[in-house]
Amino acid sequence: MLIHNYKFCVLFKKCIKGIKVVHSCTQFLSNGTVEIQKLAVIASELKHPLRLTFFGTDSFSVKSLRLLEKEVRSSKLISELHVITTKLKHGPSPVESFSVAAGLPVHHWPVSSQNLVATDVGVVVSFGHLIPAEVINAFTLGMLNVHGSLLPAYRGAAPIIHAVLNGETCTGITVMRIHPKRFDVGEILRTASVEVGRHTKSRQLHETLSELGAEHLIEVLRDLPFHFTNARPQPTEGVSYARKISEKHAVVSWNEKSADEIYRQYLALDDHFPLTALWQDNLVQLREAVLPEDATIRVDEESVAAPSNETRNNRRKLSYPPSSTLTEGQIASGKGSSVLWVGCANNSIIGFKAIKLKGKKTMSPHEFHNGFMSKVTRDKWYFK
Repeated sequence: MLIHNYKFCVLFKKCIKGIKVVHSCTQFLSNGTVEIQKLAVIASELKHPLRLTFFGTDSFSVKSLRLLEKEVRSSKLISELHVITTKLKHGPSPVESFSVAAGLPVHHWPVSSQNLVATDVGVVVSFGHLIPAEVINAFTLGMLNVHGSLLPAYRGAAPIIHAVLNGETCTGITVMRIHPKRFDVGEILRTASVEVGRHTKSRQLHETLSELGAEHLIEVLRDLPFHFTNARPQPTEGVSYARKISEKHAVVSWNEKSADEIYRQYLALDDHFPLTALWQDNLVQLREAVLPEDATIRVDEESVAAPSNETRNNRRKLSYPPSSTLTEGQIASGKGSSVLWVGCANNSIIGFKAIKLKGKKTMSPHEFHNGFMSKVTRDKWYFK
């Protein structure tokens, strides 16, 4: 029955041209989700440049939108580009700002199939809303999504942060088809991977993956019949979830996490929510984390020298106490120190080169020692 209806729609589309006809044919076929092989045939029938609607909100989205807008201006791939974004409380989103500057038509979420411009395909990049079936099926070729992980790993809102938090050495992007009712479960059209360095912060990885995702989205759009035909379902093994991050995830548990784990916590969260602890019942932010084995810097890059620093070949090893001398949460620092060392679980230590108490300016370890640590006895030199 579906095959018969499909043939009727294709013939009908050839006879009567127009957005509304394409829209109604897609809905006639759908009644749920169109099989992806049918989409491959429909895509091969398109004789005009793509008419596209983009859904996005943040800076990750903008990289893809920028390339799509460039294609509208400089190639025959895309002829029409509409933008749907979230209306934020405190001003326009990055996607809205870019769209207005580029002269693109902008609409705010939510939209329905009744007031949606029925273009050929919808593209979703870091949008943050579950899109209903009626909107997905309003597009002739359905909707595609650029996701910041190698699916099925890290489905959800914060894949990049969780990849760094878990110490992944490899991650990537996935261009996939969107299904209604569930996030990040559709067929995979294309993937690309990158290595994650030991000291890579989530913001750096965010930039890399946003550019990678944008490039591979364009490649998918250049040959939709091929990518639909060769799409593959997501594996049932290796599924993991990357739930939304909040300030509570930045609280350091000194007695539960090793220095390596806290360092990954820093790399993942520092650009969003700085690590926090309590000093004498006052909230403190801990910035510029460093591990003992990596605490080698150039002399001209550090203005404050600890008394016990050694200089060799214009490089200096930052002094730190043996980890066995510090219990969980205990602080070690001296007058003139450039690193504040803290004891962690598993007999390990981590250092911080910047400290900020609520309502105070950011301090160096030297300033924190003189202004706060020196005012209490050593048995109170602890973070909680």
